[in-house]
Amino acid sequence: MQYKQAFADYTKAVEIAPDSADAYYNRGIVNHLIGNSMAAIRDYDNAIRLNKNDADAYWNRGFVYADMGIVQTAATNYCMAIDIENNKTIGKKGK
Repeated sequence: MQYKQAFADYTKAVEIAPDSADAYYNRGIVNHLIGNSMAAIRDYDNAIRLNKNDADAYWNRGFVYADMGIVQTAATNYCMAIDIENNKTIGKKGK
């Protein structure tokens, strides 16, 4: 994969649409893949700030923390992702 190009594209997306949780989320993925852990966390933080119900952003932020050896924070993020997904499932059953 061409990470440099992907990073440039998602950075441009963030500049054009700074309120796009998806743009931050996707740039977070690229930052993690290229080893920019702190930048990935900041991107996931922004994605979550813009969309508090983005279970994938919590999950992936957990992966970054786990890779950094910050296990408790990783676990907290995984739990948040699971809670969000469970709430979606419960909501569907209640309809």
